[in-house]
Amino acid sequence: MATTYYIKVNIESTGTKYTAGGIPFSLAGHMWYQIYQKDDNGSISNMRNAGYTGHGVVNDDGVSYAGEPAYSSKDQQITQEQFNILQDFGDPKNSLARQNGFGPDDYNLRVKATKREAKNLIKPRYYGA
Repeated sequence: MATTYYIKVNIESTGTKYTAGGIPFSLAGHMWYQIYQKDDNGSISNMRNAGYTGHGVVNDDGVSYAGEPAYSSKDQQITQEQFNILQDFGDPKNSLARQNGFGPDDYNLRVKATKREAKNLIKPRYYGA
């Protein structure tokens, strides 16, 4: 029996109601992926969600935003190797996400970039005419 593997990307709009606590709505929109397997009979199994928040990688984005996603990709077939990598990456207990810069301390890029710029105090150069 052959198993096929799929990914679907979901995107929420700015302002979508957020039901998992903290902020009451999405400030800038949000994206997460969903992976799953299908057997020869079309039965879906091993469905997983993975998104990235200020808490690191989380698996509840499919239920944390009110209603259906604003946009969703078509389901795209992927290889078993790609499925396994995405499954490992989307596991909050796995260090693969953190190793690739997706830890809780890496989420707010604006703050991180501002701190780096302040530390380096890069002065702009002006080129005269």
